Amino acid sequence: MVEEKETKKDLRFISLCSDTAFKYLYKNKETRKWLNYIIKEKFNLDLTGFNLKDNELNTGNLIKDYRLDLTLEKDNKVIIIEMNQDYYDFLQVKNYSYLYRTVGRRFMSGEDYSNKQTKLILFNNFKNPKDPTNKTGNYMLMDPNNKLVIEDIESFEIYLPNFKKICYDDSEVDVSLKLFSATSYEEMRKLTKNPKDIKVIEELEKLAMEEAWVYAYDHEIV
Repeated sequence: MVEEKETKKDLRFISLCSDTAFKYLYKNKETRKWLNYIIKEKFNLDLTGFNLKDNELNTGNLIKDYRLDLTLEKDNKVIIIEMNQDYYDFLQVKNYSYLYRTVGRRFMSGEDYSNKQTKLILFNNFKNPKDPTNKTGNYMLMDPNNKLVIEDIESFEIYLPNFKKICYDDSEVDVSLKLFSATSYEEMRKLTKNPKDIKVIEELEKLAMEEAWVYAYDHEIV
């Protein structure tokens, strides 16, 4: 028992804000439910029944596959999910360029474009530069004078640092979002008793014991 505790204590910490870890958790069917719950509670977006398009691109190399983009499809809807660990000047341009390229490809792929919707979901490990107190954002293309909205393009953003502070009346989903700011497994476990959160923590600990996966994680940091 002592050896097991020492082993866990010495485990490399895998941050939820890592792009590689985030994509791994979403491509894992069990922990995907945890992320889908967060998205549904924050944006009223139900991703039940959406198919992960990346499954079609599977190479057999798990490390490489977990770096593939998260693109989901259902009927005429496409959802893109991204984790942004660090902020830099052209980050938003990159994110939204990807959104618009995806919309453009869908238009070119067939004559029937009616009712197609493309949505972008961003988990941001930084605050909104224009409103540092903002926790979430929902953005649409809109005429500010007439309030006319283009409904086939929409984006949703979560600003993770604004969920870091602990309050006694926090909701279950807000507690889950606090885990993204944690810097150790011990800190994570102090924040939550939710079995869904614990499952995610255990999955990160399991990854930390896989040498090849930790190598890929370190490569992302470099």
